[in-house]
Amino acid sequence: MTKSLVSKITRLSLGLLFLSHLNGCDSSFSVQGTNTGANDVDSSVKAVNSKLLIDNWNAFLIGQPYMFETDGFSKLAEGKSANGLKRYEQMVFKENEIFEGVELLDSSGEINPAAVRTTFQYLLFVANAYYIPNNEHNFNSLYRNPEVLEKIVSATWELFSNYYTVDSKHVGNWWYWEIGTNKILMDFLALTYLDLPPALFSKGIEISYAMAPDPKYIFNSAGTSDTRVPELSTGANRTDLAQINMLRSVLQGNMTQVQESVNLIASTLKIVDSGDGFYSDGGLVQHIDYPYIGGYGAVLLETVSKVSYVLSNTDKNYDLSPFNFMYDRIFDTFEPFIFKSQLAEGVRGRSPSRGWATSRKETQNIVQSFLRLYPSAPPEYKNKLGRLIKEQLLSPEEQRERYFIDYYANDFVPLAIANEQVLGDTELAPRGPLVGNFLFNSMDRVAHRKSDWMFLISAHSYRSGNYECINGENLKGYRTGDGMTYIYDSDQEQYFNYWPMLDPLLPVGTTEDISITPEDCTDIETGSSKKQNMRWVGGITTREQDQVSGGIGSYGMHFFSYDDSVEIKKSWFMLEDMIVALGGGLTSAEYDSTKTAVEFRKIKSSAGNKIYIDGVRYPSGLTPVDYSGNPKSIFLEGDIVSSSRGYVFLASDNVIFEKKIDQAGNWIEVNTVNEERMPNPYMEYNTVNIDIVHGVDGGVNDKYAYIILPSISLAEFNGKLAVSDKVGVDVLTVSGDAHVISVPTAGLVAANIFSEDGYVSDVLEVSAQSAVIFEKKLNKIKVWVSEPTRSQNQISLLFPKESNLILESVYQNIVSVEDDHFILDTSAKDGETIYFELTID
Repeated sequence: MTKSLVSKITRLSLGLLFLSHLNGCDSSFSVQGTNTGANDVDSSVKAVNSKLLIDNWNAFLIGQPYMFETDGFSKLAEGKSANGLKRYEQMVFKENEIFEGVELLDSSGEINPAAVRTTFQYLLFVANAYYIPNNEHNFNSLYRNPEVLEKIVSATWELFSNYYTVDSKHVGNWWYWEIGTNKILMDFLALTYLDLPPALFSKGIEISYAMAPDPKYIFNSAGTSDTRVPELSTGANRTDLAQINMLRSVLQGNMTQVQESVNLIASTLKIVDSGDGFYSDGGLVQHIDYPYIGGYGAVLLETVSKVSYVLSNTDKNYDLSPFNFMYDRIFDTFEPFIFKSQLAEGVRGRSPSRGWATSRKETQNIVQSFLRLYPSAPPEYKNKLGRLIKEQLLSPEEQRERYFIDYYANDFVPLAIANEQVLGDTELAPRGPLVGNFLFNSMDRVAHRKSDWMFLISAHSYRSGNYECINGENLKGYRTGDGMTYIYDSDQEQYFNYWPMLDPLLPVGTTEDISITPEDCTDIETGSSKKQNMRWVGGITTREQDQVSGGIGSYGMHFFSYDDSVEIKKSWFMLEDMIVALGGGLTSAEYDSTKTAVEFRKIKSSAGNKIYIDGVRYPSGLTPVDYSGNPKSIFLEGDIVSSSRGYVFLASDNVIFEKKIDQAGNWIEVNTVNEERMPNPYMEYNTVNIDIVHGVDGGVNDKYAYIILPSISLAEFNGKLAVSDKVGVDVLTVSGDAHVISVPTAGLVAANIFSEDGYVSDVLEVSAQSAVIFEKKLNKIKVWVSEPTRSQNQISLLFPKESNLILESVYQNIVSVEDDHFILDTSAKDGETIYFELTID
């Protein structure tokens, strides 16, 4: 299809109703509901604008007639039709049950709000199928079937009369009442408004207002629990409520509320320095303390993209300019954490515990939002956004075939934009791999990206919470913010069914006393209970000064466990092809049960992955391996090409390597909702874990030092070891006071200084707690510094081995020089990286 035809179709779609709505229906819009907040003024202009907006909205749900002419759309229509038929055949109309297996009352006789939402969702699926027409590609037995409409109407009356009513008391999670079900209700009414009895339609509008009368507030309805008081809505909750408000107003012909709803959404699109919202470093926080680029962030993005798309395709000029804020957020907030069509688990809040909602599915939804925003992207963003989208659609190669056919990603509009404006644009090149070291102090997260792998650290501090557990979700996330690390590579299945398999007492990268087993949903550090003694958390990124390779980075944390029984300084130095992990100054109430987790991986069902420890091959296949010793190196073959890893140990660590066969996992143990949402929450995998033990036979090892080399072949790994058993890295210091490494071939020194007295050596002298990286090449020294504790007003540096150093003039406004010491003002830097250059005279 040509671009001119796409433009023609877009113009036609503004004035045409869907064939499904035209069949036997008056083309004029009639106001079927009334409310005290509704606009009583009627006009043909208002009616036309209302219908255009609603029909544009319905395009997300049931497409447009021209779409069904192509195979990709017909598959999507076929899938929606089949899903609607599946739910229709589930309709039983038993006591407390409209759809078989979805019980609307719990065991105590109270309304189950989650089941009410599910019932409305299933009803919307049936309605979708009712309006999707038959064509040569898709026979849909529900299309315009009078019996189907009769059941839709009967089910809706039942819900409005007994389970989701004006007088409902909001038992359980408030979100289901005010937002979750209400959003689905608006989609349902928008789709069915021409076919519902006027009294039923009016009742739906009335109930929506009863649940959420003012989108500026939550807990603001008559049914709200007596223990709640109204609060200002924020973030994704506000954008959801604004979307609800827009649709229900338009359904009544009240077009004045459209711009008001846009303005409410726009109120969330700004940079903040505390609480919920977007931060200047790209971070996104919800519930005050938690990184939520996935979950709430994805929902906010979806609302902005849908409202933007719908309103951009009407005859009225709405002020959507505040929405342009989201284009920078796409690149600064979302893009750094998407690797090969997977959003990193460490920025999804409690969502990783939802076995039915995988990272890939969430990423599909995020890219769909990118697509909705693409047609109206300002010129300065258009090409960059198109290249990003195309990279995701074609990565991996088979992604396009299945991309939008997934049950969780079944929106017609993004598919149309993808086919015609992105994949169909032969001049638009995919972005290629994103490389760079991305530091997010606002969330205590860092992502280090290379062309074929990404390394992620999840930390917490006095500024951020360690994990969120509410509503029976993320029950065992209590240590996932303690320095948990992730490595994404070509093995896209590694983090699928990962959480039930992971030992929650010892996530990868953390140092913990595994004899202490928290109760589910305990040890939460949030609000006033955030970890106030965890001040040294942060690091450095060199990305701004090295746009080609993406730069390197350092990160560290002075870690205290929840009960302060474990204390250790931890560092990660993220280099071009490896990660150096150091820990020092460990104190523990029980050293024998204190471990540092180097690795945990699911392996092949055959367990045929090759394993080498100090060059000796260990048994492959379904034979367990239980190794304990002080190895210099370990190589673990991945499940697929480019997913193998090498490990080098630098501190005579006591290492345990275990290959376990047929390990069992259960999604219900990490999230109670999985029992309702997953038909089969159980699994078995073969696994490998590598741990460092800090107490053996009464002895204490209070430090560790190891290197991870991701995406490396056995031959490459052995080649590096042949040159240097430390693969080119020298550990100069690892203690409770400082962690310092050097890479002589690169002229690089990186240091995390934890001591309040600073650090003195023949390589570097630092006056205070700080992170420092410097790189010497020829007669130039590049220097990066940060002050993670945010408590020092200045830091002084001295390079003892160098003399006659001249500060480049461009940096003299941020650095002063006294007696060969370089003094930096850090009083207002909030842990940010400070950069300057020196010349050796």
